[in-house]
Amino acid sequence: MSSYEDEGKSAKLILESPEKEKMRRWNDVTLFKIIHRELLAKPVRRRCEKWPNPLMEGPYEISQAALKAKASDRLITLAEPKKENMFYEMNYFPKPSDDKTSDKLLDLKRLKELATSRKYKDVDEIEKKSFKNKMQWTAHLNKLKVFAAPKRTPPSPLEPERKTKNLNQLLLRLKDLSMPANRPPNTNDRTVEEMRTIKKSVLKHKPSERILKLAQPKALAEETLLDLNYDPRERFLNAKYYKASKRIQELASPILRANPKSNDINMDAFKVSPTSLKAKCSKRVKELAMPIKR
Repeated sequence: MSSYEDEGKSAKLILESPEKEKMRRWNDVTLFKIIHRELLAKPVRRRCEKWPNPLMEGPYEISQAALKAKASDRLITLAEPKKENMFYEMNYFPKPSDDKTSDKLLDLKRLKELATSRKYKDVDEIEKKSFKNKMQWTAHLNKLKVFAAPKRTPPSPLEPERKTKNLNQLLLRLKDLSMPANRPPNTNDRTVEEMRTIKKSVLKHKPSERILKLAQPKALAEETLLDLNYDPRERFLNAKYYKASKRIQELASPILRANPKSNDINMDAFKVSPTSLKAKCSKRVKELAMPIKR
């Protein structure tokens, strides 16, 4: 055997001792921790790019008004960092303790007695002790009925008044809307075949139950079905024997005016009255009098 193999066997025998094995493991763990700390201590590699980046947007320009602006009191208070309250951490996040003396101090029997519901006496005994007379008890019951009743719903608030703009502000918009749109000729013209054709979506449509009920004709009585001379446009029998009231007769009668309108033919129909000759047209009337440019 060579000297190298003898040295290896002697090293194995030395390492097999328990104390040296513990030391070896402890040294390995500490070495791993040191390596891990060094890795964490190294800065993270970041890829630096050119500024300004041609692919990204250019640097933002800040206005002079933004530079001169002053922050409000509310923004200053929100910008301040939050102060940590040590009292909150001490009371609401206590550290766990291994002592179990507090559990022993609790009286579990007393806690169970307090947790159970009390046994109340009969209602008759309560009436005698709490109310002297029967009148007081009846008055108390009447009050309970009033308190148990639902609250009255408040009346609905009035509708807010709509704030409308003046006509001078709306006329510019109305003028644009009154102008016809510039469309090529024969855009909305449809042929007879197109008017009579039915769309595919209409053929695939499925009517609902309500539409099917409304589509069914109204059922007639048996007497009307047997009658061959039945006319649906004929008046009802009860309408023939109806008697109108005084109010309906007053509304049905024509109004007699003091100066009735003459139905005679006016020979000078195109004659202009002298008051209309003196009238002054407004801007709106002049705009409406102009013909539409098509």
